[in-house]
Amino acid sequence: SADTQMMTMIWSYIIVAIAMFTLVQIITQQYVRQRAELLKMTEELELVAHHDQLTGLYNRRYMMDTLEKWMPMLDKDFVVVYIDLDDFKNINDSYGFVFGDTVLVEFAKILQENIKDVGFASRYGGQEFVAMIDKANKEEVLAIIDKIREEYNDFSAKAKNAKFTFSAGVLVDDKTLDLDEILATADDKLHQAKRAGKNQVII
Repeated sequence: SADTQMMTMIWSYIIVAIAMFTLVQIITQQYVRQRAELLKMTEELELVAHHDQLTGLYNRRYMMDTLEKWMPMLDKDFVVVYIDLDDFKNINDSYGFVFGDTVLVEFAKILQENIKDVGFASRYGGQEFVAMIDKANKEEVLAIIDKIREEYNDFSAKAKNAKFTFSAGVLVDDKTLDLDEILATADDKLHQAKRAGKNQVII
């Protein structure tokens, strides 16, 4: 009958509508899930691109890019600290490369913990680290470095009953140098500290 045909058509439309709604829901859920996965992958790629994989500190490239961006915006002098762990090859030779990696990780933690509120740190390469500290005078910077040295000494004493040290070159930028000159000058001061007998800070 006509009524039966009408009801059949109505139910057919309802079934199709339900199927379409379900399909849209499935597609939407897949899109949301895929987008979340893509965002997670992007974040992971950015983490790898910006951070040193061993220590978790910013890597050299990100540090350089960040300093380039920050320098024109800073209205006060800022400090660059160039650090090299003394006799790191001897540490590797004496205790093995696995422990050598542990030393790098622990020093990175100590460095980051002591400057996280006033700047940022990066692993520049090998056993070298560069820290940028904003709005600090020489006395404040030396106090931070002394705290880092003390904690690094404590770590080495507990880990190997030894005394690990580092040397540092410190440059207070006066806005007249470009980034390459800043790093080169800090590196030169670091080498002065090495030549002075290591375990030294040259400003």
